[in-house]
Amino acid sequence: ADKNGDIYSFKHKLKTSDNKPTLVLGHLSMLLDVQLSPSNRHILTADRDEKIRVSMFPNAYNINNFCLGHTDFVSSISLCGEKSLVSGSGDGTIRLWNFLEGLELASREVYKDVDVKLDRVVDKDSQVLKDVNNDLKDLDIERKRNEPSDIPAVIKIMCLYEKSLVLVHLEGLNGLLLYSINQESKCISKEQLVDLKETLVDFDLDDNNTLTCLAL
Repeated sequence: ADKNGDIYSFKHKLKTSDNKPTLVLGHLSMLLDVQLSPSNRHILTADRDEKIRVSMFPNAYNINNFCLGHTDFVSSISLCGEKSLVSGSGDGTIRLWNFLEGLELASREVYKDVDVKLDRVVDKDSQVLKDVNNDLKDLDIERKRNEPSDIPAVIKIMCLYEKSLVLVHLEGLNGLLLYSINQESKCISKEQLVDLKETLVDFDLDDNNTLTCLAL
């Protein structure tokens, strides 16, 4: 996916010069994450405009449905079952979906589970915001910079498929939050905080659910 909202497919070839991209689908907004369903019948895309789109694959011009409910950009999505999806957003929540039906099953305000202070937050009357808006005025640009949200954004999530667990990377948090998902009771519960003591940049899991973190 690219920042223009388009998704391309590539074939695995040793000779990359022969590997031309094929356009799969396009959004009218910047794409922030993409996943294929376990059956490879659906492609799921998350965008900056609060939407998760579920399209048929490879005929992605056929839109199955949307998962709507987030109030800010959808930063990350992760599959946790044949028809289940967990999403994270700039609104500080993670949400559980039946993505085939576009139904929200559960939601958790994860930013309330920890005390995080954001350095980027400025008051409306702060000198920083005034300087930025003055610079825009000098450039003859009428649009002003919006005041940043004081809610920490969910940066990345990743499900441990077999254990119904999800790891959450929250903005400003030096660590990861671990949650359990009960799809029958439609509940998301906090399990523990994995404290890293350092600024987390990215993380990943291998096939054995071994956690690898990249920190500053």
